[in-house]
Amino acid sequence: MSKAFRLIIPALAAVLAGCSTPVPQALPTQMLPKTFTGPVPAAAQVWPDASWWQGFGDPELTVLVEKGRDQNRDIAIAAARVMQAEAQSTIQRSALFPQIGGQASGSDGGCRGGSCREFNSGKSFGLSFNASYELDFWGLARDNLRAADEQLKSARFAQESVALSVTANVASQYFNVLAIRRRLAIANENIAAINSILEVIKLRVKAGSLSHLDLAREQAQVEQVQSQLPGLDTAEKQALYSLAVLLGQPPEGFNIKTKELDGVLAPAVGAGLPSDLLLRRPDIAQAEANLASAHANVDAARAAFLPQISLTGSGYRHAAAGIQFRLCLWRQPAADDLRRRQAGRAEGSRRRGAEGIHRQLPECRTQRLCRCGERAGPGRRYRQGAGSLDAGN
Repeated sequence: MSKAFRLIIPALAAVLAGCSTPVPQALPTQMLPKTFTGPVPAAAQVWPDASWWQGFGDPELTVLVEKGRDQNRDIAIAAARVMQAEAQSTIQRSALFPQIGGQASGSDGGCRGGSCREFNSGKSFGLSFNASYELDFWGLARDNLRAADEQLKSARFAQESVALSVTANVASQYFNVLAIRRRLAIANENIAAINSILEVIKLRVKAGSLSHLDLAREQAQVEQVQSQLPGLDTAEKQALYSLAVLLGQPPEGFNIKTKELDGVLAPAVGAGLPSDLLLRRPDIAQAEANLASAHANVDAARAAFLPQISLTGSGYRHAAAGIQFRLCLWRQPAADDLRRRQAGRAEGSRRRGAEGIHRQLPECRTQRLCRCGERAGPGRRYRQGAGSLDAGN
């Protein structure tokens, strides 16, 4: 029976392994192009340098890009997600190892104070531990770990994608601000040129060589160019505010020193677009990692339908030591004082009873009450002739 059981278990495991979801593979080589139709210079650099923004020769752009990569909020969020994915991967990896726990306890008994009569002096200690291990017979823990590792890859690729986008957006907004400032400068130059022409037209209108219609047309042209200035000012502020947000700074008071595009160099761009670009793009790598993680989650869901086998164990150790005794203290003078107080209270009660009877005696005589002595209490009678208190039967 045991031999047959040992043969059935590996066979069942092999069958279930064959039902697992295959991991997505890369594109086969026959689907990749071998050559390109466009000419590609042999000495041209196809891929830009990692610090490609330095190729523009603008020191301020370099400072802004480095500041954006350090202080951008989206990059910080992506970095936090990477840390979260690392922690999740560590949690899933811990399922492959035994889980061990323990607990320690201790108590110390005693009595303090002058009113203590019973004293318990002792210490007790306890130590318990437990251990459990779940056999990953169907691969549930390994599938969960594979899914977590793929999610970690996806988070890292997402961080690279965000960093690349932020860098490109910082450079784009920087050049956008310079371009708008250039347009403002051109508009001001046009206004100055049109005003100079307007002065000449005014002189010619006074001389009679031109009509007032020509003067009105030139004035309308000046007003048309001037109407573009508010829109350009607004566009410049919007570009500056967007650039400040990318740098993780408040928009108020933010500005850049560069005014013109004349000092910016145009970097050389290599011809051609090889298929290796698909392997360099982090967003595509992120999508592949998410797909692989989804496949691992499907395998883990299949394994969850099967029974899980766990091994558990626990132990406890207790130790105690101490003494117990009763403490009774009695002082003889205090006992004598107590007896004297009790005797005094009894004598006082007797005297108060006799005085009460003597006060009631004239009233008894007046009313001729023969049994007045019964008021002294049960078992007692007052004899009027003798004037004393006797005990009756």
